[in-house]
Amino acid sequence: MGFIGRMLTLFIFVMSLVFMTLAVMVFATHKSWKEEITSANGYQTQVKRLRLENDNLKLEIDSQKRTFAAEQMARAFSLGALQSKLTQLEAQIQQKDGQLAQLQTEVANKTTLASTTAQNEAKLQVEVEQQRELITKTREEADGLFLSVVALTDQLNQAKGIERSQSEINAALLRQYADLKLVADKLGFGPYTLVQEIPPAVDAKVLAVSEKDLIEISVGSDDGVHKGHTMEVYRGTNYLGKVVVLKTEGNKAIAKIIPEYRKAPIKKDDHVTTRLN
Repeated sequence: MGFIGRMLTLFIFVMSLVFMTLAVMVFATHKSWKEEITSANGYQTQVKRLRLENDNLKLEIDSQKRTFAAEQMARAFSLGALQSKLTQLEAQIQQKDGQLAQLQTEVANKTTLASTTAQNEAKLQVEVEQQRELITKTREEADGLFLSVVALTDQLNQAKGIERSQSEINAALLRQYADLKLVADKLGFGPYTLVQEIPPAVDAKVLAVSEKDLIEISVGSDDGVHKGHTMEVYRGTNYLGKVVVLKTEGNKAIAKIIPEYRKAPIKKDDHVTTRLN
């Protein structure tokens, strides 16, 4: 695995730890407000109990009023006490009504909070799913990058192998070129010598010699010899001179002796060649 693959793997691992911690924190701080409201000692139970107490108090007031009306004449002396008790009961009713209103407000607030918490929880769940999808996509991309790196590495190794082969071929060609250059230098051929000016490798004999420095040799156009080719003339191991071809026929040619290369007189049956001895 390359450097990029290791970095992506480390990044995925760290992101997994972060989202796992976030999920644990959300679960630890989660509070069910619905259970808080609907439980045995919840706000709904308290509201029902207060309403029941309120109804009982109202019934008691009505009973006291009826009793007071029936016994008004008989119990005129207790009117003050009853009025005082009535005032106390009305104060209690007002207090209970205030408590009831406060509880109703708290219930409304708790309900709103529970709804908001549920919405936030749903959003967090959506975000967690999105992050999971992102992690999955990132893993897939990391796998793709890893495969690309492996393929590129294979291509690089192949290219290096080809480069080594080409280097070996180039070295061999350079050695061949050096050898050919030595041969060409020895034969007097330069880089600008035309191919058609290079005579073929032939071995021939002098067939006749004229008084005008012309000789007839035993090779011609059938052997690849053409006008302008130069050849060397030997007698045994003695170098006699150089000739240039003036005219060719199928199996013979007419050549002229080059004066500046003449070393000795050329005679019939002397050896003519294009190779240096």
